[in-house]
Amino acid sequence: MKLLIAALATLVALTGACTATTYTVSVKTADISYAGSDRLHLNATLYGNAGRVNLGVLDSGWNDFEQGNTDVFEVESEEFFINFNCIRLVVTGTDAWLFDSISVSSNISPKERLFNNSNAIWMSGDATEGNQNLTLCIKPVLYTMTTETSDEYFSGSDSIDLDAVLLGDAGVVKFERVTSFEKGIQEFHVMSDTDIGEIQCLKLNAGGDDAWLFSSIEIAVNRADPWKIINDSSTWMSGDQDEGDPEMEFCRA
Repeated sequence: MKLLIAALATLVALTGACTATTYTVSVKTADISYAGSDRLHLNATLYGNAGRVNLGVLDSGWNDFEQGNTDVFEVESEEFFINFNCIRLVVTGTDAWLFDSISVSSNISPKERLFNNSNAIWMSGDATEGNQNLTLCIKPVLYTMTTETSDEYFSGSDSIDLDAVLLGDAGVVKFERVTSFEKGIQEFHVMSDTDIGEIQCLKLNAGGDDAWLFSSIEIAVNRADPWKIINDSSTWMSGDQDEGDPEMEFCRA
């Protein structure tokens, strides 16, 4: 099931296609005196590398944002957004409010993203009571891809134009395109992006026609123990199918 979700997420992310998405937003109001609010209107917008999605005003029609309560809102949107790492909150209303956390998930990317109000910032449409707007972000994750090119003749490439995409159970990330690889050399490719959860698959696509042969690829998250992929079949890659495979995909069991 996780692989199906991740594959769908990748398809939409890479093709730009749109699909109806349900976002689930859970808002936990602090459990201290006067933390709740009876006259608050909360607007939420998600931000990430791919843009933004405005979730609109969060309103269940009941008494939302009561002291100590967790309110859950479901928002339908035509915007499909995988890798969001920030949420911007804007309030109107003059009854100050204090929340502990906000978590967001969707029907396509079900893993929750948790935004904590670590500094206990009060919010209110009245600037003398609290902040009228607040942006919270999740600390980015460091992804490292280590490639080792074979030492066989001609295994290096001057123009492979390799795209590498990681599929996780909460989204996808794409490394910067790699143009060339040196024979017998280990190379490191590092990027910082949002947390995509548990890594499920690595997808490689070769756009150039100078064939490349790799021995192994390692994927590490925040310098933890890497996932090592061995090219046991010694499969060459190339955008020219007469020289090698233009696409390869590796998934964890």
